[in-house]
Amino acid sequence: MTPAMILFMGLLAWGAVSPGPKVILYVLFASIPFGMLAIVPPEWSAGFSLQASTMATIILIGKVALSEGFFTRFLTNALVYRRVGLLAAFLFVTLITTLFSPRLFRGEIEVVSVNAIQFMQTEILAPSATNISQFIYISVSVMAVFVFVDLFRRLEYRQSALNALCFGAVALIGTAIFDIVSWFAPLDTVRGWFITADYALLFGAEMAGFRRITGLTSEASAFGSTALAMGAALYFLRHAIDDPNIRRVIAPLVAVTTLLLAFFSTSSATYVGLAVFGLIALYEWSLRLNRNMGLRAQASLDTEAVLATTILVAFLGVVAASPQLLDPVVDLIDKAVFQKTSSSSFEERTFWTMKSLEATLQTYGFGLGAGATRTSNGFIGVVAGAGFVGAFFYFAFVARTFLAKPASPDGGLLIKGARFAWIPTFVVSLLVGTSMDFGVMNALLYALAISAAQEMPARRVKSGALGPSYA
Repeated sequence: MTPAMILFMGLLAWGAVSPGPKVILYVLFASIPFGMLAIVPPEWSAGFSLQASTMATIILIGKVALSEGFFTRFLTNALVYRRVGLLAAFLFVTLITTLFSPRLFRGEIEVVSVNAIQFMQTEILAPSATNISQFIYISVSVMAVFVFVDLFRRLEYRQSALNALCFGAVALIGTAIFDIVSWFAPLDTVRGWFITADYALLFGAEMAGFRRITGLTSEASAFGSTALAMGAALYFLRHAIDDPNIRRVIAPLVAVTTLLLAFFSTSSATYVGLAVFGLIALYEWSLRLNRNMGLRAQASLDTEAVLATTILVAFLGVVAASPQLLDPVVDLIDKAVFQKTSSSSFEERTFWTMKSLEATLQTYGFGLGAGATRTSNGFIGVVAGAGFVGAFFYFAFVARTFLAKPASPDGGLLIKGARFAWIPTFVVSLLVGTSMDFGVMNALLYALAISAAQEMPARRVKSGALGPSYA
């Protein structure tokens, strides 16, 4: 047991015993940047890496599931396609595929080894413990959607989740600062306290002369995708935050800092995601200029425009005076993005995706089951794991969730913000997504959009006057 494990076990215990879900929400989002911290050592959990964020999610699920009337509300949400019904169908199909496919096609299909340590390593499809562990992770993410939807019936918990997201992004910035300081100070022992999960590590790598930021994740690409997901979510959802200080000052600063750190991860996929984020941010600005985002979103538009113009003019002035200053950045982007297709990493990741797709077609679209193969494409990962039918249910759920009509103007901020935040991370998953598990960040986005599309009486009363009481 390391000091970091003891610290987070204490925080998890605090979240579990504290009244209501607010404390565990903060612990959950603060634990996301600690991607290498397993609360339970792998040797104690049959090789499973139970990360701090996973444990926090499980505790949150337990607290909400114990509330009065949850089972009735759970069944209602699961059976109504306009809520979480399609996602429940996806989980059921994934269960069937995971139980039967590795046994029906045992020894007949070649798949990519999930635990591969050799270049382009394959194996023959067979039931394994990875099927169980990956299905558990997916189930936790799906249950997180149900729990968030149930919580967000009350406005105070929506605000708690948004504030906790901001807190989590601050924690991510803290891990990046620690990583940068460790370049100059002997902090390997302290870093070791936070590395208890059984994953491959890649620290201290460089690209085009830049040291890659990894934070306290396993590698730069993992840090970059996490920073992009949290930064984009905070940036696009900040208009829905009630606290004016957080909405106008803290959230924008934290979001921009997080996205800047994502850039310095020098991850190729993250760069593509940042480019997509930039295009969506411009589109969001156009909506706000045309008064299509509500008065709250328009309030800060003038300040943002002045600030962005000032930064752009200053940047262009510096570049005009010293064009050579851009050379290292141009070289970095060239090596990370445009030369990526000639790398062995690109070759291997392409092989993973094509081999998994080929294996899925050999099952006639039934699917291979959760954890049966490795891909480098989130879409193909869902298709391979859940089959054609399961993938249809999942992406139909995503489309239905983000295209729903809001129940109020404030709800429109949430649906648009969640939709805009989801797109860059989905694009990144198309390039490097190795798992069909969509994770707690997407669970948050889905639940915010679903809650914003529903008419909920709890919106019209004071906090605590209506709605379930949580343990």
